[in-house]
Amino acid sequence: MTARGVVSGAVRMALATALVVAAPNLAEAQSRSVEIWIRAFIPDPANAGAATDYVVPRPATPGASIVRLRSEGGSLLDACFGTDGRGFSSDASTTARLETRFTLTLDAAGTSGSTTPTSARTRAATTTRVDCATGAATLERQGSVDLDTLGTVSVADGVAQVAGQAAGTNLASPVPAPSIDYSFDFRWQPSTSSLTAQLTYGSFPAFEVYARQPGAAWVTVLQAAPTGPSWTLIDGGTGITLQHQTRTVTVAGLTGRWVSSDTQHRFTLELTGTASVQWTERNESGAQLTRTVAIVEQADGRFRIERPNDAEVLTFLGLQPSVRGEVLARGARASFIVFSAVGSEVHGDWSGLLVIKDANARLQQLVQPGERPPRAFVFARAS
Repeated sequence: MTARGVVSGAVRMALATALVVAAPNLAEAQSRSVEIWIRAFIPDPANAGAATDYVVPRPATPGASIVRLRSEGGSLLDACFGTDGRGFSSDASTTARLETRFTLTLDAAGTSGSTTPTSARTRAATTTRVDCATGAATLERQGSVDLDTLGTVSVADGVAQVAGQAAGTNLASPVPAPSIDYSFDFRWQPSTSSLTAQLTYGSFPAFEVYARQPGAAWVTVLQAAPTGPSWTLIDGGTGITLQHQTRTVTVAGLTGRWVSSDTQHRFTLELTGTASVQWTERNESGAQLTRTVAIVEQADGRFRIERPNDAEVLTFLGLQPSVRGEVLARGARASFIVFSAVGSEVHGDWSGLLVIKDANARLQQLVQPGERPPRAFVFARAS
């Protein structure tokens, strides 16, 4: 595809951006990280866009398709390959010819950024060469990853920015190495959950970009069908087929009202995108206790909230005055929930205070939060 000289020049310019530091107003209810997934794939005939004449059903193989490097009846580039057999999708079970995946993070102080992993972010798929007339597979080769480049993260005014480039080659081709490459420049602002992407890619194959906060559902940044035929993969380095797009999307985190799905609906968490959460607990009699507590993002991307076990809470939990006094005297620690987004749900681990009484209803044992395995809760979005 490719105008590697043209593309890499732009990337080098982006990579040279100076590091400027400014402390942002971070919204701790949102993650400081965004995961980015870039994919170039050969679609099925129904999603081939301007390459319709080149992506066709595979002979003698119902439901499968191939891509030609020439139009039917043409005299040059008589080679065919299996496709990824799909339309746009963020399903992890689908394939792509070349894909890049990494996480961009702004640190808690808002003074530096990082990307993970530090290597092997890009992978190329295995390509099957096919006899154009019979549909029979004639050769299978693992594609090569020729470029997997990310620059140093720069930070300014609460925005973390990184640029990079990826390229891969089809090693099953009988003609000079058709390659796929793309370059990108991402700017991530956690305080507003805003991601801006500047993208450069070829007219073939299809191209898609997704983003998400850790563990959440993927948000579509870009989906682009082929705008040219398959032979534009071999452009002699001219770059005349390159496409350029700039997109800005909101990659939302956990903002909203979440209710635990247990029969009692014991917990409700109201997240507003600020540094606190309104935490409501329902006891066995149906009474409710609400506290506004701080929310803190952990190093693993999950969030933690704590609620002190003070006299009001112990009364709410149904402990009689004598036991409350003993519990407070022993220094009851705060109960806490550690949670994260998992697809369209929130999964939380609850660590509460356990009060064990003897036959005379006196305090026998106090098990502090975190001293026993947590109880798992699943939360559904209520609003």
